[in-house]
Amino acid sequence: MAGAGGRRLRDRMEGASTVIQAGTVLRGHIGGEANVVVLGTVEGDCDLDGMLVLQTGSCWTGDIRADAVLVAGRVDGTIHARGALELLPGAVVTGDVRGATVAIAEGAILDGRLDSAGGAPPVRFTERRRAPEDAGP
Repeated sequence: MAGAGGRRLRDRMEGASTVIQAGTVLRGHIGGEANVVVLGTVEGDCDLDGMLVLQTGSCWTGDIRADAVLVAGRVDGTIHARGALELLPGAVVTGDVRGATVAIAEGAILDGRLDSAGGAPPVRFTERRRAPEDAGP
């Protein structure tokens, strides 16, 4: 999915990120002005002024609201991206999703309704890059 300057969503993450490591289980609400990268498990909701990245192998149970959302893991809940939303290959989402712009990779699974709030139809793409966990947080 193209963004500012033709860059993909994960290319636009700037500054430090909060990382929830693989093997970690976090229960509760996540909020604030931050970028969050999840490799582990989260059970709860979030409202972030920043980007949420769910890496391959991550699992989120709860509702997600963030400026931008990139999913390569599993989500059981609703996702509302105020900006861009990308579902990468291997993403499995059970719940409704909404984004100003939406891109869905070949191999992503969505079991729910999709709403492209910006009015543009969702973009489908074939991922040709390495997996996000290979790129680091």
